[in-house]
Amino acid sequence: MTTNYLFPLPLPLHIAFCIISFLFFGAQYLRKKYTYHLLLSFAVPSTLLIYACSSDWAFTVFGFEQLVLYILILVSIFLTKKKVAKEEEQSQNLLEEKSDENSDS
Repeated sequence: MTTNYLFPLPLPLHIAFCIISFLFFGAQYLRKKYTYHLLLSFAVPSTLLIYACSSDWAFTVFGFEQLVLYILILVSIFLTKKKVAKEEEQSQNLLEEKSDENSDS
């Protein structure tokens, strides 16, 4: 296998990695419904677009696309963690209220 100068993995390994990541993050999205899983399921395979870039402007557009995707992923992870923490706190408060009602009766 020859190493590609555009990407640190040889092309067959890169394709396999992208397929596996698409399946993994797609399954995670179906299971948990977190937006960042959906974004990741498309962001990693989109790295294959590097092989379609033949000019400087194409590399620039590709780099910008990757930057935007990963910023969206980071924002989505942050918002999801905040939402999950709030939901856990609310469910904990609800359980405490129920246990207080049961102990009063």
